Amino acid sequence: FSMWYFALIPTYFVWHYTIALADLKRNAKNILWFVFNFFSIEILFESLFSPWKRLSKDVDPHSTFFTNLIINTLMRFVGVFVRGGTILFGLFFTVVTLAVFIALFVIWIFLPLLMPALFLYGISYFL
Repeated sequence: FSMWYFALIPTYFVWHYTIALADLKRNAKNILWFVFNFFSIEILFESLFSPWKRLSKDVDPHSTFFTNLIINTLMRFVGVFVRGGTILFGLFFTVVTLAVFIALFVIWIFLPLLMPALFLYGISYFL
C-alpha cells in the first residue's frame, strides 16, 4: 500500500458526511415531492366534494327537483369516496417513502462503522 490510500480515508469521510449526505437529503426531498404530487393530494383535497367526473343531472324540465337532488348528491358521494381513497393511498405511500428515507439516513450515518467491523470479522475468520 502506498500513502495515497491512507490519504483517501479522511477525504472519503468528509465526502460521506457532507456532500453525499446533502445529496441524499435533496434526493429524499425531491422523491417525497414527486410521490405527494403523483397522487395529486392537494388538488384532490380542493375538489373533494365535487361530483365524480363532473357527472351531475342538469336541470331538466321533465325531471323533478328531487330526482336532480338525489343524482347530484349520489355523484358527490361517489366523488368523496374515490377521491378520499386516492388521498389515503397517496398519503400512505408518502409516509412509507418518508420511513424508507429515514431508515436510509440512519444506515448512511452508521455505514462507515461497518467497514472496520467487517474487516475485523474477516480477519477473525482466518484465525
